[in-house]
Amino acid sequence: MNYFRFKLVDDFMKKLILFFIVIGVIYDGNSQAWVKSKGNFYAKFGVNSTNSNSIFDEKSEKISELPFELNNGKLPHLHELVFQIYGQYGISNSINILASLPYKSIKNLDNGFVKSGLADFELGLTYKLYSKTWQITPALMVGIPTGYYHTYGNNPVIYNSELTSLNKLLILGDGETNFMPRLYFGRGFSKPFYFTGFLGYNYRTEGRADEIDALIEGGYTLNKLIFILKLQIKESFYNGSPITYTGLYETGQEYLSPHFSIYYKYTKNLHFSLNVGGAVYARFAQHAPSINFGIAYEK
Repeated sequence: MNYFRFKLVDDFMKKLILFFIVIGVIYDGNSQAWVKSKGNFYAKFGVNSTNSNSIFDEKSEKISELPFELNNGKLPHLHELVFQIYGQYGISNSINILASLPYKSIKNLDNGFVKSGLADFELGLTYKLYSKTWQITPALMVGIPTGYYHTYGNNPVIYNSELTSLNKLLILGDGETNFMPRLYFGRGFSKPFYFTGFLGYNYRTEGRADEIDALIEGGYTLNKLIFILKLQIKESFYNGSPITYTGLYETGQEYLSPHFSIYYKYTKNLHFSLNVGGAVYARFAQHAPSINFGIAYEK
């Protein structure tokens, strides 16, 4: 096993991380540090687009070739669209239930093949433990492999040595039920700065590597606009063997991913968001930026 193996040793990486930590994090309405009161809710519909024909390998280097003879040895040029519905509802003033349901469409631009359907579903529960200067909110998320079963039914994952078609690499889920305890935290400073984030552990099954997940997010509010910086971190507990070489549901996947978002409060209840993100360090993840547009309503 290889624990906490980030190799961010050069000055640029250190300064980048320090920059995001100093900036802090802003609450954009989709953070479980602040729970909704009883009977209130937050709902968001988002569309995420990624276009990639290369991935980061195990050394965090960009590659565009497959390590086996398929598709003339080239990685597929994939366009991935994810349509996601997210909801958060207050069943009491301290407890919220969460749900996230994505529908995914993956197109192989090399041959026109498209795989579409439900991706993996998530359910969660949060509890407001502390709410004074800081917001402290533990949570438990559970991942349900609806996407995997939508892809294969009762068939097993097809590994590299058994592949007869590159299209079999395009999966919609990872075939596991996973458990993700998290600790959300947040604080409002003197207006217009805010801070929030989480630290979590992803307990994975079906032989996949457990992970550490974290997020810090910060920004500045100007009238109805919120300018947001985010830093997402995923660290694998051990390497594992990648299954797809497409950046889709790899085991052993890791990344350090900064994002920039603009959040627009059109009215008190209706909000719009635009997010652009990518990775400065990654393993077995797509080598391409992602763009996300969202519409949210809260009460």
